[in-house]
Amino acid sequence: MTELDLALDRCTKGLADQSAYYETFLNTRFYIPVATEKDQAAGDTAEREGTIAPIFLNEGEGKSSILLFDTEERLNTWTNGAVSTAHLFGHVIIEMVSEGKYLAVNVGTRHKKEFVPEEIAYLKGVVQLIRAAMERGEA
Repeated sequence: MTELDLALDRCTKGLADQSAYYETFLNTRFYIPVATEKDQAAGDTAEREGTIAPIFLNEGEGKSSILLFDTEERLNTWTNGAVSTAHLFGHVIIEMVSEGKYLAVNVGTRHKKEFVPEEIAYLKGVVQLIRAAMERGEA
């Protein structure tokens, strides 16, 4: 089990509040399946998000999720190892995500978690507050 798994278990069992999970998420380094230039030229369904082109899981009705995995093994299990990846911390991902997008963490595992746009907007605010405090030398 990873630190993120443990944080999710504590949160869902009521042993910790959701902010403890969010803190772990923001400080976790994720593997993100991304489209290469070759994939994009072949018409693969990827959108440009910040400086990377994540592969989206399109779930219908306009819902599209960026896939995140907290271990390379989980990513390779889900993709059969046939994908390029980017590696970013959760707080960087939150800053890059466009409005209306979802995040799908550890899809295919029992520790999967979906972040809805409202959660992402909340976390964007948290990251901005932390960044501002750091700039003032308070954190």
